[in-house]
Amino acid sequence: MTTGRMQIRRKPTRGSYELADALAVLCEGLFGHLAFIQDDHPYCIPMVHGMVDETLYLHGSAASRACRIAGSGAPLCFTVTLADGVVVAKSMVNSSLNYRSCVVMGAGRPVTDPDEITVAYHAVVDSLIPGRSGDVRAPTDRELKKTAFLAMTLDEFSVKARHGGPVEEAEDVGLPHWSGVVPARIVFGAAEPAMDGQGPVPPYLDPYVRPDGGNRS
Repeated sequence: MTTGRMQIRRKPTRGSYELADALAVLCEGLFGHLAFIQDDHPYCIPMVHGMVDETLYLHGSAASRACRIAGSGAPLCFTVTLADGVVVAKSMVNSSLNYRSCVVMGAGRPVTDPDEITVAYHAVVDSLIPGRSGDVRAPTDRELKKTAFLAMTLDEFSVKARHGGPVEEAEDVGLPHWSGVVPARIVFGAAEPAMDGQGPVPPYLDPYVRPDGGNRS
């Protein structure tokens, strides 16, 4: 949803307020960064996350400051950024990055209902390892007490992206410098079994791939 504070003012043509665009970035990203204020000091903490419909679940430790503050109703900002390419221009000023980013703002709430905790656990595990939640031991009561989940709804968000090659100044076009794009991809290797790994590599890890939100360089 577009609000005044989510309005993209710098190069607004690169912005989007479509839910599908936000979900594409959030679902492809392995993790994001949660920003909050405590005692007049800013903090920004990396956290893994998962999505269920329009609810964003963040996973952390029950003892962590981030989860304690974020679950108190304090204003939060969660950001996921995907790098798609390095833009090599003929000038320093036009050198850039192709990227997709999603910024979500709002208040977080602690997840305390046992059924919703199970949903959140499945969402986060499957976000990191698609298909894994149905092929792994469930958490014990002791493990659940040590874990915290926070929920944010996608009430306020914006998406911004850059695609394509360098945008050159007219006077730079003829300069004898190479220009173009170096595509960026996260490449995962073959799954390596642990010493006590059982059986063959599961099909959801052979190969391991991320959801593809498209719109790359």
